[in-house]
Amino acid sequence: EDVINHDLIVDVIGLIDEHYEEGAVLVFLPGLSDITTLLGTLLGNRRFGDPSAFRILPLHSSLSPQEQSEVFERMPPGVRKVVLATNIAETSITIDDAVFVIDSGRAKQMIFNEQKQMRRLVDVWISQAEARQRAGRAGRVRPGKVFKLYTRQRAMGTMSPSRLPEMLRGPLQEICLQLRLAPLLAEMPLRAAFDKALATPPEAAVT
Repeated sequence: EDVINHDLIVDVIGLIDEHYEEGAVLVFLPGLSDITTLLGTLLGNRRFGDPSAFRILPLHSSLSPQEQSEVFERMPPGVRKVVLATNIAETSITIDDAVFVIDSGRAKQMIFNEQKQMRRLVDVWISQAEARQRAGRAGRVRPGKVFKLYTRQRAMGTMSPSRLPEMLRGPLQEICLQLRLAPLLAEMPLRAAFDKALATPPEAAVT
């Protein structure tokens, strides 16, 4: 369950296409690597690689605005759009004709390594709040369906209620610099500024 099962996703897309006549499919994946792998798998498939029946599109932050805009295009009759996206499609971008969501339950998150004193991007389980956000991407214009590739036990037992705020996940140097550049907070003591945050970092991290 910790590894993305690309074959399962292909099967779910096929299931959707067999049982539902129309509607774009939005697939949430952790990052560019999984998107690239699944994109290659689908395009190399005799069924899904047929441009007269499917349009497979990637969606991630590395794409230019022009490339990202392709996911908003309406498909001609008989062509199903499948968008392979990172969590950029959770809130930043809305695909109005997405009727089906396939949620891997995973995302990339920047984590601070205390031992090495450096940040690294890791593959983690999303929060329950993020799972609801993803589910809400389905059926913006008509009733939709969500296919979650994780168990109820995983959702209730492992996924946190919400994502840990950035200031609780690592060093505060960058945030401190941002506070000093903010006109209303520049003269305020850092501890007082952090106390105004919804999630307050521990005293040891500030001093």
